[in-house]
Amino acid sequence: MSFTVRSVYLYSFSGDCRTVEFNRYGLNVITGRSKTGKSSIIDILDYCFGREQCYVAEGVIRHHVSWYGVEIQNQNDVLFVGRRNPPVEKNTSPDIYIRRGQFNSRPQYSDLRKNTTREALIRLLTRFAGIAENENRPLHGTRRPLQATIRHALFLCIQRQDEIASRDRLFHRQGDEYIPQTIKDTIPYFLGAVDEDHFLRQNELDDAVLRLRELKSQRDLLQRGTDNALRRIRRFMLDARRVGLIEENFESSDVEVIHRELRRVVSTDFRSPTIVHGAGELISRLEDAIEALHQQLREVQNDLQATQHVIGAQTSFSAEINEQRARLSTLGLYRGKADREDICPLCETILEAPTPRRRIFPPLFNTSINNWML
Repeated sequence: MSFTVRSVYLYSFSGDCRTVEFNRYGLNVITGRSKTGKSSIIDILDYCFGREQCYVAEGVIRHHVSWYGVEIQNQNDVLFVGRRNPPVEKNTSPDIYIRRGQFNSRPQYSDLRKNTTREALIRLLTRFAGIAENENRPLHGTRRPLQATIRHALFLCIQRQDEIASRDRLFHRQGDEYIPQTIKDTIPYFLGAVDEDHFLRQNELDDAVLRLRELKSQRDLLQRGTDNALRRIRRFMLDARRVGLIEENFESSDVEVIHRELRRVVSTDFRSPTIVHGAGELISRLEDAIEALHQQLREVQNDLQATQHVIGAQTSFSAEINEQRARLSTLGLYRGKADREDICPLCETILEAPTPRRRIFPPLFNTSINNWML
Protein backbone atom coordinates (compact mmCIF):
# COMPACT_ATOMS: atom_id res chain seq x y z
CA MET A 1 0.00 0.00 0.00
CA SER A 2 2.47 2.63 -1.24
CA PHE A 3 3.99 4.37 -4.24
CA THR A 4 6.89 6.72 -4.91
CA VAL A 5 6.79 10.26 -6.31
CA ARG A 6 9.29 10.38 -9.19
CA SER A 7 8.87 13.89 -10.58
CA VAL A 8 6.88 17.09 -10.41
CA TYR A 9 6.33 19.02 -13.67
CA LEU A 10 5.35 22.66 -14.21
CA TYR A 11 4.19 23.53 -17.74
CA SER A 12 4.12 27.17 -18.81
CA PHE A 13 1.60 28.66 -21.20
CA SER A 14 4.21 28.59 -23.96
CA GLY A 15 4.84 24.86 -23.52
CA ASP A 16 8.11 25.04 -21.57
CA CYS A 17 8.45 22.61 -18.67
CA ARG A 18 10.29 22.88 -15.36
CA THR A 19 10.97 19.50 -13.70
CA VAL A 20 11.70 18.64 -10.07
CA GLU A 21 13.24 15.15 -9.85
CA PHE A 22 13.11 12.98 -6.73
CA ASN A 23 15.26 10.01 -5.75
CA ARG A 24 13.33 6.74 -5.92
CA TYR A 25 14.91 5.46 -2.72
CA GLY A 26 15.91 7.13 0.52
CA LEU A 27 15.10 10.58 1.84
CA ASN A 28 14.59 13.58 -0.44
CA VAL A 29 15.45 17.00 0.97
CA ILE A 30 14.49 20.18 -0.92
CA THR A 31 16.51 23.27 -0.07
CA GLY A 32 16.57 26.80 -1.42
CA ARG A 33 16.08 30.44 -0.65
CA SER A 34 12.86 31.74 0.85
CA LYS A 35 9.96 32.50 -1.50
CA THR A 36 11.23 30.12 -4.20
CA GLY A 37 8.19 27.78 -4.14
CA LYS A 38 9.39 24.93 -1.92
CA SER A 39 6.19 24.86 0.12
CA SER A 40 4.08 24.91 -3.03
CA ILE A 41 5.23 21.39 -3.91
CA ILE A 42 2.94 19.96 -1.21
CA ASP A 43 -0.02 21.99 -2.55
CA ILE A 44 0.76 20.80 -6.10
CA LEU A 45 0.89 17.15 -4.98
CA ASP A 46 -2.33 17.58 -3.01
CA TYR A 47 -4.08 19.17 -6.00
CA CYS A 48 -2.88 16.53 -8.48
CA PHE A 49 -3.93 13.75 -6.11
CA GLY A 50 -7.58 14.80 -6.31
CA ARG A 51 -8.15 17.74 -3.99
CA GLU A 52 -11.10 19.75 -5.20
CA GLN A 53 -9.52 23.20 -4.90
CA CYS A 54 -6.04 24.44 -5.71
CA TYR A 55 -4.28 26.04 -2.73
CA VAL A 56 -1.03 27.00 -4.44
CA ALA A 57 -0.18 30.44 -3.11
CA GLU A 58 -0.84 33.48 -5.22
CA GLY A 59 2.33 34.58 -6.98
CA VAL A 60 4.70 33.61 -9.78
CA ILE A 61 3.57 29.97 -9.99
CA ARG A 62 -0.14 30.78 -10.24
CA HIS A 63 0.48 33.44 -12.89
CA HIS A 64 2.95 31.57 -15.13
CA VAL A 65 2.06 27.87 -14.85
CA SER A 66 -0.54 26.36 -17.17
CA TRP A 67 -0.50 22.69 -16.04
CA TYR A 68 0.80 20.85 -12.98
CA GLY A 69 2.07 17.31 -13.42
CA VAL A 70 3.10 14.54 -11.02
CA GLU A 71 4.64 11.20 -11.98
CA ILE A 72 4.38 8.35 -9.46
CA GLN A 73 5.59 4.75 -9.54
CA ASN A 74 4.46 1.55 -7.85
CA GLN A 75 7.06 -1.14 -8.59
CA ASN A 76 7.05 -1.29 -12.42
CA ASP A 77 3.80 0.59 -12.87
CA VAL A 78 4.10 4.31 -13.66
CA LEU A 79 1.26 6.83 -13.62
CA PHE A 80 1.35 10.46 -14.78
CA VAL A 81 -1.32 12.85 -13.45
CA GLY A 82 -1.74 16.35 -14.85
CA ARG A 83 -4.16 19.07 -13.74
CA ARG A 84 -4.74 22.43 -15.32
CA ASN A 85 -3.86 25.43 -13.18
CA PRO A 86 -7.14 27.29 -12.57
CA PRO A 87 -7.37 30.94 -13.56
CA VAL A 88 -6.59 33.54 -10.92
CA GLU A 89 -10.29 34.34 -10.40
CA LYS A 90 -11.11 30.64 -9.80
CA ASN A 91 -9.81 28.01 -7.41
CA THR A 92 -10.34 24.78 -9.37
CA SER A 93 -10.35 23.33 -12.88
CA PRO A 94 -12.12 20.23 -14.22
CA ASP A 95 -9.33 19.45 -16.73
CA ILE A 96 -7.41 16.33 -15.63
CA TYR A 97 -5.03 14.28 -17.79
CA ILE A 98 -3.69 10.83 -16.92
CA ARG A 99 -1.19 8.56 -18.67
CA ARG A 100 -0.25 5.12 -17.39
CA GLY A 101 2.73 2.98 -18.36
CA GLN A 102 6.47 3.20 -19.02
CA PHE A 103 7.44 6.00 -21.46
CA ASN A 104 10.83 7.38 -22.50
CA SER A 105 9.84 11.02 -22.01
CA ARG A 106 7.36 13.14 -20.16
CA PRO A 107 4.06 14.13 -21.83
CA GLN A 108 4.31 17.02 -24.22
CA TYR A 109 2.34 20.18 -23.58
CA SER A 110 0.22 19.50 -26.67
CA ASP A 111 -0.77 16.12 -25.19
CA LEU A 112 -2.29 17.63 -22.05
CA ARG A 113 -6.06 17.55 -22.33
CA LYS A 114 -8.95 16.39 -20.21
CA ASN A 115 -9.46 12.62 -20.35
CA THR A 116 -10.93 11.84 -16.91
CA THR A 117 -12.81 13.31 -13.95
CA ARG A 118 -11.79 14.05 -10.38
CA GLU A 119 -13.87 11.16 -8.96
CA ALA A 120 -12.36 8.72 -11.45
CA LEU A 121 -8.87 10.05 -10.64
CA ILE A 122 -9.38 9.40 -6.91
CA ARG A 123 -10.55 5.84 -7.60
CA LEU A 124 -7.56 5.21 -9.90
CA LEU A 125 -5.03 6.58 -7.41
CA THR A 126 -6.66 4.57 -4.60
CA ARG A 127 -6.23 1.32 -6.56
CA PHE A 128 -2.76 2.35 -7.74
CA ALA A 129 -1.65 2.82 -4.12
CA GLY A 130 -2.95 -0.64 -3.22
CA ILE A 131 -5.79 0.53 -1.00
CA ALA A 132 -8.35 -2.29 -1.05
CA GLU A 133 -12.07 -1.89 -0.72
CA ASN A 134 -13.00 -0.88 2.80
CA GLU A 135 -15.68 0.89 4.76
CA ASN A 136 -15.99 2.45 8.17
CA ARG A 137 -19.48 2.35 9.67
CA PRO A 138 -20.13 4.64 12.63
CA LEU A 139 -21.82 2.87 15.52
CA HIS A 140 -23.59 6.02 16.69
CA GLY A 141 -24.74 9.33 15.27
CA THR A 142 -25.94 10.23 11.79
CA ARG A 143 -22.62 10.04 9.92
CA ARG A 144 -22.66 7.98 6.75
CA PRO A 145 -20.28 5.06 6.13
CA LEU A 146 -16.85 6.24 4.95
CA GLN A 147 -14.48 4.48 2.58
CA ALA A 148 -10.76 5.23 2.94
CA THR A 149 -9.18 6.51 -0.32
CA ILE A 150 -5.94 8.13 -1.44
CA ARG A 151 -7.34 11.44 -0.19
CA HIS A 152 -7.43 10.12 3.37
CA ALA A 153 -4.00 8.49 3.06
CA LEU A 154 -2.45 11.89 2.30
CA PHE A 155 -3.39 13.11 5.79
CA LEU A 156 -0.78 10.67 7.14
CA CYS A 157 1.86 11.15 4.42
CA ILE A 158 2.50 14.87 4.01
CA GLN A 159 2.93 17.81 6.37
CA ARG A 160 3.32 21.51 5.83
CA GLN A 161 5.94 23.51 7.65
CA ASP A 162 3.44 25.05 10.07
CA GLU A 163 2.00 21.58 10.78
CA ILE A 164 5.41 20.18 11.66
CA ALA A 165 6.04 23.02 14.11
CA SER A 166 2.54 22.89 15.61
CA ARG A 167 2.09 21.56 19.14
CA ASP A 168 -1.64 20.89 18.62
CA ARG A 169 -1.65 19.18 15.22
CA LEU A 170 -0.01 15.98 14.15
CA PHE A 171 -1.55 15.25 10.77
CA HIS A 172 -1.98 17.20 7.55
CA ARG A 173 -5.11 19.43 7.50
CA GLN A 174 -6.03 18.33 11.00
CA GLY A 175 -7.29 21.84 11.73
CA ASP A 176 -9.85 21.80 8.89
CA GLU A 177 -13.51 21.19 9.64
CA TYR A 178 -14.59 17.50 9.76
CA ILE A 179 -11.02 16.32 9.01
CA PRO A 180 -10.21 15.14 12.59
CA GLN A 181 -13.23 12.82 12.59
CA THR A 182 -12.33 11.58 9.11
CA ILE A 183 -8.81 10.74 10.31
CA LYS A 184 -10.27 8.85 13.29
CA ASP A 185 -12.53 6.83 11.00
CA THR A 186 -9.86 5.86 8.47
CA ILE A 187 -6.67 5.50 10.49
CA PRO A 188 -7.56 1.97 11.76
CA TYR A 189 -7.47 0.72 8.20
CA PHE A 190 -4.14 2.38 7.35
CA LEU A 191 -2.58 1.07 10.57
CA GLY A 192 -3.74 -2.47 9.79
CA ALA A 193 -6.11 -2.69 12.73
CA VAL A 194 -8.81 -3.91 10.32
CA ASP A 195 -8.00 -6.13 7.36
CA GLU A 196 -9.85 -7.45 4.34
CA ASP A 197 -11.28 -10.34 6.36
CA HIS A 198 -13.04 -7.77 8.52
CA PHE A 199 -14.79 -6.30 5.49
CA LEU A 200 -15.65 -9.77 4.17
CA ARG A 201 -17.28 -10.57 7.48
CA GLN A 202 -18.99 -7.20 7.39
CA ASN A 203 -20.43 -8.05 3.97
CA GLU A 204 -21.58 -11.41 5.28
CA LEU A 205 -23.23 -9.61 8.18
CA ASP A 206 -24.94 -7.26 5.75
CA ASP A 207 -26.26 -10.22 3.77
CA ALA A 208 -27.47 -11.86 6.99
CA VAL A 209 -29.21 -8.65 8.10
CA LEU A 210 -30.86 -8.35 4.70
CA ARG A 211 -31.99 -11.97 4.87
CA LEU A 212 -33.32 -11.38 8.39
CA ARG A 213 -35.37 -8.43 7.16
CA GLU A 214 -36.81 -10.56 4.38
CA LEU A 215 -37.71 -13.31 6.84
CA LYS A 216 -39.33 -10.79 9.17
CA SER A 217 -41.36 -9.43 6.26
CA GLN A 218 -42.47 -12.95 5.37
CA ARG A 219 -43.34 -13.61 9.02
CA ASP A 220 -45.41 -10.45 9.22
CA LEU A 221 -47.16 -11.37 5.98
CA LEU A 222 -47.95 -14.84 7.31
CA GLN A 223 -49.14 -13.36 10.60
CA ARG A 224 -51.52 -11.03 8.78
CA GLY A 225 -52.78 -13.96 6.73
CA THR A 226 -53.28 -15.99 9.91
CA ASP A 227 -55.19 -13.16 11.58
CA ASN A 228 -57.44 -12.79 8.55
CA ALA A 229 -58.05 -16.55 8.51
CA LEU A 230 -58.94 -16.53 12.23
CA ARG A 231 -61.42 -13.71 11.67
CA ARG A 232 -63.05 -15.67 8.86
CA ILE A 233 -63.21 -18.77 11.05
CA ARG A 234 -64.93 -16.78 13.80
CA ARG A 235 -67.50 -15.52 11.31
CA PHE A 236 -68.09 -19.08 10.11
CA MET A 237 -68.56 -20.24 13.70
CA LEU A 238 -71.06 -17.47 14.43
CA ASP A 239 -73.00 -18.23 11.26
CA ALA A 240 -72.99 -21.94 12.06
CA ARG A 241 -74.27 -21.32 15.61
CA ARG A 242 -76.90 -18.92 14.29
CA VAL A 243 -78.41 -21.53 11.95
CA GLY A 244 -78.04 -24.36 14.45
CA LEU A 245 -75.22 -26.29 12.80
CA ILE A 246 -73.06 -25.89 15.90
CA GLU A 247 -74.24 -25.98 19.47
CA GLU A 248 -74.65 -22.65 21.23
CA ASN A 249 -72.38 -23.64 24.11
CA PHE A 250 -69.47 -24.61 21.87
CA GLU A 251 -66.40 -22.56 22.79
CA SER A 252 -62.75 -23.32 22.05
CA SER A 253 -59.53 -21.38 21.42
CA ASP A 254 -57.76 -24.39 19.92
CA VAL A 255 -57.53 -23.93 16.16
CA GLU A 256 -57.41 -27.69 15.55
CA VAL A 257 -60.60 -28.23 17.54
CA ILE A 258 -62.34 -25.45 15.62
CA HIS A 259 -61.17 -26.90 12.30
CA ARG A 260 -62.39 -30.32 13.35
CA GLU A 261 -65.82 -28.91 14.21
CA LEU A 262 -66.03 -27.00 10.92
CA ARG A 263 -65.01 -30.12 8.98
CA ARG A 264 -67.81 -31.97 10.76
CA VAL A 265 -70.25 -29.28 9.69
CA VAL A 266 -68.99 -29.43 6.11
CA SER A 267 -69.37 -33.21 6.03
CA THR A 268 -72.97 -33.04 7.30
CA ASP A 269 -75.58 -34.30 4.83
CA PHE A 270 -77.96 -31.41 4.20
CA ARG A 271 -79.94 -33.22 1.53
CA SER A 272 -81.98 -34.99 4.22
CA PRO A 273 -82.68 -32.28 6.77
CA THR A 274 -84.26 -33.10 10.10
CA ILE A 275 -87.89 -32.09 10.20
CA VAL A 276 -89.00 -30.39 13.41
CA HIS A 277 -92.70 -31.10 14.03
CA GLY A 278 -94.79 -28.14 15.07
CA ALA A 279 -92.25 -25.61 13.86
CA GLY A 280 -94.76 -23.91 11.57
CA GLU A 281 -97.24 -23.31 14.39
CA LEU A 282 -94.46 -21.95 16.62
CA ILE A 283 -93.32 -19.57 13.91
CA SER A 284 -96.86 -18.33 13.35
CA ARG A 285 -97.32 -17.67 17.07
CA LEU A 286 -94.06 -15.77 17.20
CA GLU A 287 -94.98 -13.67 14.17
CA ASP A 288 -98.39 -12.84 15.72
CA ALA A 289 -96.71 -11.87 18.98
CA ILE A 290 -94.28 -9.61 17.12
CA GLU A 291 -97.13 -7.92 15.24
CA ALA A 292 -99.10 -7.40 18.47
CA LEU A 293 -96.08 -5.83 20.11
CA HIS A 294 -95.57 -3.53 17.12
CA GLN A 295 -99.25 -2.47 17.32
CA GLN A 296 -99.01 -1.83 21.05
CA LEU A 297 -95.84 0.19 20.50
CA ARG A 298 -97.58 2.35 17.92
CA GLU A 299 -100.48 3.01 20.31
CA VAL A 300 -98.10 3.99 23.09
CA GLN A 301 -96.27 6.37 20.76
CA ASN A 302 -99.58 7.99 19.71
CA ASP A 303 -100.65 8.43 23.35
CA LEU A 304 -97.29 9.92 24.16
CA GLN A 305 -97.56 12.46 21.34
CA ALA A 306 -101.10 13.44 22.44
CA THR A 307 -100.00 13.87 26.05
CA GLN A 308 -97.05 16.02 25.02
CA HIS A 309 -99.40 18.19 22.93
CA VAL A 310 -101.85 18.70 25.86
CA ILE A 311 -99.03 19.51 28.27
CA GLY A 312 -97.64 22.02 25.79
CA ALA A 313 -101.03 23.70 25.33
CA GLN A 314 -101.59 23.82 29.11
CA THR A 315 -98.22 25.41 29.61
CA SER A 316 -98.96 28.06 26.95
CA PHE A 317 -102.36 28.86 28.61
CA SER A 318 -100.78 29.23 32.04
CA ALA A 319 -98.12 31.53 30.67
CA GLU A 320 -100.75 33.72 29.01
CA ILE A 321 -102.84 33.89 32.22
CA ASN A 322 -99.81 34.93 34.26
CA GLU A 323 -98.90 37.63 31.74
CA GLN A 324 -102.45 39.10 31.74
CA ARG A 325 -102.60 39.00 35.53
CA ALA A 326 -99.35 40.91 35.71
CA ARG A 327 -100.67 43.58 33.36
CA LEU A 328 -103.91 43.97 35.35
CA SER A 329 -102.02 44.11 38.59
CA THR A 330 -99.94 46.95 37.21
CA LEU A 331 -103.08 48.96 36.43
CA GLY A 332 -104.57 48.19 39.86
CA LEU A 333 -107.49 46.24 38.37
CA TYR A 334 -106.49 42.96 39.93
CA ARG A 335 -105.54 42.67 43.54
CA GLY A 336 -105.50 38.91 43.85
CA LYS A 337 -107.91 38.86 46.84
CA ALA A 338 -110.61 36.70 45.25
CA ASP A 339 -109.72 33.14 46.08
CA ARG A 340 -113.21 31.69 45.63
CA GLU A 341 -114.40 30.41 42.27
CA ASP A 342 -117.80 32.20 42.53
CA ILE A 343 -116.27 35.68 43.00
CA CYS A 344 -115.06 37.80 40.07
CA PRO A 345 -111.33 38.52 40.41
CA LEU A 346 -111.78 42.07 39.01
CA CYS A 347 -114.89 43.55 40.65
CA GLU A 348 -115.17 40.99 43.46
CA THR A 349 -118.89 40.40 42.81
CA ILE A 350 -120.60 37.05 43.20
CA LEU A 351 -120.87 35.18 39.89
CA GLU A 352 -123.82 33.09 38.83
CA ALA A 353 -121.44 30.58 37.15
CA PRO A 354 -118.12 29.87 38.84
CA THR A 355 -114.89 30.54 36.79
CA PRO A 356 -112.89 27.49 35.75
CA ARG A 357 -109.57 26.91 37.54
CA ARG A 358 -106.40 25.21 36.26
CA ARG A 359 -106.46 21.51 36.99
CA ILE A 360 -103.85 18.81 36.82
CA PHE A 361 -104.96 16.28 34.25
CA PRO A 362 -104.57 12.62 35.15
CA PRO A 363 -102.55 10.35 32.84
CA LEU A 364 -104.40 9.53 29.64
CA PHE A 365 -103.21 5.96 29.68
CA ASN A 366 -101.63 3.41 31.88
CA THR A 367 -100.42 0.74 29.55
CA SER A 368 -98.14 -2.12 30.39
CA ILE A 369 -96.64 -4.72 28.06
CA ASN A 370 -97.43 -8.22 29.06
CA ASN A 371 -94.84 -10.91 28.82
CA TRP A 372 -95.50 -13.33 26.07
CA MET A 373 -95.31 -16.93 27.06
CA LEU A 374 -94.55 -19.16 24.08
